[in-house]
Parts: sequence; C-alpha cells; structure tokens
Amino acid sequence: MKLVFLMLAFLALHNYTRAQIVFPGQVSQRRNQYASTQSLKNRINKFTMSLFKNILEKESGNFVTSPLSAYLVLAMTAYGAKGTTRDELLQVLDLPYDKESAKSLLHVINSVKRYSTESLLRVENRIFAKPHLSLNRYYQALLQGVFQSSVQTVDFGNPSEAVNIINAWCRRATFGFIDKIVDDTIDPTTALLLANSVLFQGKWKIPFSSRDTYLRPFKVNDTITKDVPTMIHEEDVLIGKLPHLKATFIGLPYKDGDKPEETIHMYAILPDRPEYLTITERNIGRLTLADLQNAKLFEREIRLPKVKISKNLKLRDYLMAMGIKQAFSKDADFNGMFNNARKLSISDLVQKTLLKVDEEGTIAAAVAWAPLTNKIGSLPLVFDRPFLVVIATNDVILFAGKVTDPSVSE
Repeated sequence: MKLVFLMLAFLALHNYTRAQIVFPGQVSQRRNQYASTQSLKNRINKFTMSLFKNILEKESGNFVTSPLSAYLVLAMTAYGAKGTTRDELLQVLDLPYDKESAKSLLHVINSVKRYSTESLLRVENRIFAKPHLSLNRYYQALLQGVFQSSVQTVDFGNPSEAVNIINAWCRRATFGFIDKIVDDTIDPTTALLLANSVLFQGKWKIPFSSRDTYLRPFKVNDTITKDVPTMIHEEDVLIGKLPHLKATFIGLPYKDGDKPEETIHMYAILPDRPEYLTITERNIGRLTLADLQNAKLFEREIRLPKVKISKNLKLRDYLMAMGIKQAFSKDADFNGMFNNARKLSISDLVQKTLLKVDEEGTIAAAVAWAPLTNKIGSLPLVFDRPFLVVIATNDVILFAGKVTDPSVSE
C-alpha cells in the first residue's frame, strides 16, 4: 500500500442580475521592489496556517485540508474581481495586483510540480464555463499562462451532463482517487466553476514494517479509548520541540530526491500533554516551516496509528472570518472576467480531501522550533491521542490536518 494524500477544491459563481462592466486591463502596476517568489511562498504558508487555525476552531473530528489549493482558486478569482471584492481577496491572500505577482504565482506552481521523481505531486486547474459566456481575452490569457488552466464549456442548465463532465475531470486529475466532486444538486444558475486539485502520492523513505503493526489503544478523549492499528518506526527520526505550541513533532521523509531541498516531508505534531491540545491549536497560526526545519536526528521508537480520512469541507465561513466577505454576497464584483456585463457571486468554496497513511507511505520530515537537548528523552514517542499533521515541500505547505480518531475514515 502507498500513502495517498490529495485535495480537490472547487468554487462556483452564480448569476444574479446583469450589470455594466469595465475590464480593468492586464494585471499591471509593476512594483519597483516586488517580493521574490520565495517571499510569495512565505505569504502562502502564512495564509495556510491562518486558515488551518480557523478550521481547527470549528472542526472537532478528523479532517485534512489543502489551503494551497484554496489559495490558487481564490487567486484566480481575485484577478477577475474589481473594487472591494478584489481588495478583500488580495488583502487576505497578501497578493499584489501586478504582473510580477502573477509571474511569481507561476513560479510557485512550477516549483511544486518539480517534486515528482519518486513521489507523484500534481497541481491541476480547470475552468468550467456555461455556453456563450464571453471571458475577457486578457483574463483567459492569465488563466492559461499563469495557472495553466484551460476553459471547458459546460451547460449547467443540464445538471446531469455538467456533473458528468466535471466529475470526469476530477477522476483524471486525481487518478481516480476521488471519484466525484459534484452531484446532481449542482445549481443550474451557475455561470462559471473554477476547480483546482492537488494530488500527492508517495512512499516513505524508510517504510514501516507491517509485521510490527498491532492494535494499540488510542485515547480519543477523556471518556473514549479505541484500539487502532498502530505502526512502529525504530530508525533514526527527526524530532523537534515547539515551545510556543507546547508540543513535540517528528519528521519522516518521503522517498524522493537525494538532496534535502528536493524532499517532501510529513510532520506529526503531538501536544506534550493531552490538556495542551487546545493550546497547540490556538497557537498553530504562529507555526512556520522554519520551525519544522530545526529538528535533529534521534534514535527513538515512534508509534504512529494508520490513518484514512475522507472529508468534505465548506470553506465559506472560514474565509469570511478571515476577511473575504463581499465575494460571497450579492454585491460581489467579478466583472474583470467577462466582455459582457455579469453580476456574479461565489456560493462556496468546497474541498474534498482524502488522506491515507500506512506502512509503505512516507511521512515528511519535521523540524523543531528550538535547539534540542537530552530532554527529548529515550522513551517511545507514542501518538496515542489527537495530533496534527503537516505535509510540505522544502518551502511550501501542501496539506494540514487533524487526527482525532484513527478508527473513523469519514
């Protein structure tokens, strides 16, 4: 078996009434000192942890999300928005409205795609538009040139046909791991649907041995304990401390490039005490990749439960809490997308995710916030209660999630 971890997000815009439109022109206003691509990656990671924190405040069970996927979909809409709608999107995304930022987005997408030697990492974008919807040529060029997204015509007035077309793309983009993202309840007033998928499938650099996997207790909460299949890792492992989260984390690399900068890691973050879980979650927005890249190798036994999570997440409320409000209202302005006047708004941003971790899948390496000392100890590090996970390349966080009950898959 392999570790499979993927994300599919889609965003639909729905008709209201017609209005006048003036296309804003090409993404312009070149800044003299525009931030580098690495700076943009840092901003994306900051957005990632902010969204992750907001979801943790509401979701009590298992979940996994790809804020990177949400970021790319929202960026596609931001470049077609105007006025307050655009301002709110750009502010929350921390994304300048100019050609240089668009180029940096392209570099980010391409840099993520290069992690595809031993592992499979794919980023796909697709625009589904109703017939006779006239997209502005500048916006189309931006979608194709930056987001590498083609535009496909779909008759949303025929829900069954639209569902078949969109789900066929979903299956192709995710190699069949996610069978469908929409059903027959798709709104026939939909004018445009912007979709993004992020798929990761990888093997551990040092696999767990299935012979060592046994049922072991996992304390879901103060009153519920369940026996779940738990794997054992007895090789050297990266271990780090996160004092500001009152947590310890491990990092195990995926089988990929030989150089550290070419390796994808999964970080499993365990609060130092069960009662510290709320502290860890409350402060997770302060976590950076630099924190997770400050670990040291220790010879330590690790016990980690096998995990399979399938989840649908509706992100509208979380994004509104972060400051993206008008885009979800009847006052939304996405007139930068079209040649003809359109009054559209976003109904929701929906993510469908699947996370599967077993003996052959790889956990990406985690690093500590503070220098490590002998306080790490020699006793087994046992993930036998709720913990957090982060999967990341060397500089971009791909996925983040929470494991509350490994025995529950959906």
